[in-house]
Amino acid sequence: MSMSFSDAQNGMMAVYDEGVYITQDGGNSWTGPQLIADKAPQFVQLFSAEHAVVTFMDGLVAITADGGQNWEIRYENPSQNLYSSNSFFSGRRKWLACWQERLNNALSR
Repeated sequence: MSMSFSDAQNGMMAVYDEGVYITQDGGNSWTGPQLIADKAPQFVQLFSAEHAVVTFMDGLVAITADGGQNWEIRYENPSQNLYSSNSFFSGRRKWLACWQERLNNALSR
């Protein structure tokens, strides 16, 4: 499970084998679970109420720019295990660091 809040009200939680849950009231209520590309992500990082990135065990990276209503796959590499050792840094460019490579181009478009 991974949880991230962009502020006191807006958060997302990725739960393995379930999906993404979203709150807009500080965690008092959650919507979901939501699958992305018919899969449940392992890790979520929220940058703002609208922008987030999720990673999957099978090498997918997806982003949203509308608070999780729509998701876009930005990276796919089944040989790259992305479920752990992820680091995100917000700002003008967003970076994803994992075991074997940087995935900055997958996130910054």
